[in-house]
Amino acid sequence: RDVFGTLAALIPSAGGILSNELRTHTEHVIVRLRDPYFRVMLTQLASKDWFEVPEEELLRLRGRLAIAFQFLEDKALSSYLRRMTDQACTRGDIGGLIIGGLTPTGMNIVQGYVDRTGDVQTAAILGAHASPAKFVDARAEWWLETYRSLLDGFKLFHHRVAFGVERGQILQDAVQNGDLAPFEWAPRQILIRCSYCSKPKNPVLDGVHRGRPTACPHCSCAPPRCSDCLVTLSIVPDGAREAELSHSHTAHQNTIDEAIIICQTCQHSGHASHILDWFFGEDGARSHDMCPVADCDCH
Repeated sequence: RDVFGTLAALIPSAGGILSNELRTHTEHVIVRLRDPYFRVMLTQLASKDWFEVPEEELLRLRGRLAIAFQFLEDKALSSYLRRMTDQACTRGDIGGLIIGGLTPTGMNIVQGYVDRTGDVQTAAILGAHASPAKFVDARAEWWLETYRSLLDGFKLFHHRVAFGVERGQILQDAVQNGDLAPFEWAPRQILIRCSYCSKPKNPVLDGVHRGRPTACPHCSCAPPRCSDCLVTLSIVPDGAREAELSHSHTAHQNTIDEAIIICQTCQHSGHASHILDWFFGEDGARSHDMCPVADCDCH
């Protein structure tokens, strides 16, 4: 009843000056109210100004921002946005990202959120979309590594792999859009060495290769051939093909089929799809127990 009585008294006075008694009574009513919308209405009617309304913390941030954008002057709006951003950083209010976005300032808000809640999963997901696709932030890399370790600790290896694949797609899209320079994301864990000179056969990333692209860049000797199809086994960078596969649903299967398998006993090798077909058969009916190379009795 106090609220409606106060509103009834304030609305006729909206165009005039409030008496001291009415102003004092309104302030007392506002303090006791818990409904943010009633508080906002009474505050605006009592002050005759919108400047205090966006400061109402019981109102959702998006609603306060809508009021600020609608009624505040440019100078007051800029000051208000800076103040809200600083407040979000201090309090760790992740809702402040609606102001800061995925920017270095937004990462400050996320850091405050992590310090307050310990929610490294949310921070890692946000960081994966920001760094290094938009800018480089060491904190984002730390959140990502911590989240990976967390998934490993819970033995959620499939979830970690899925997370890595999704982040790889984000980076790939950034490279294709020109937002990020091409780079080798994952360090190499396996090297193919030439069987003649024993030097690593690293693919040429800049596209400049002297001589045959399938030959060893050091001694120019040809690599071994597939034990089944006799086609030269080599990994030749093909930008056009990789760009085509990046938008294909069969990219994963294509990569597996053309992978190189090397026997650790006889050192014979071949394409993964051909070796699997040789030993297991296309339909499981035709299979072999011995190496496809003639005179090799390796099982």
